[in-house]
Amino acid sequence: MSDGDSNTLISFFTISFGCRLADFLEYGDNVVGNSLDSNT
Repeated sequence: MSDGDSNTLISFFTISFGCRLADFLEYGDNVVGNSLDSNT
């Protein structure tokens, strides 16, 4: 496996992980916002 292949693979995993992380943070933000709204 060449360096180019491994770099592409790493980039792919980094991007997909970043997207999942962003989705998770947005979801968590919504949950926290909703619970704060319902408490007031």
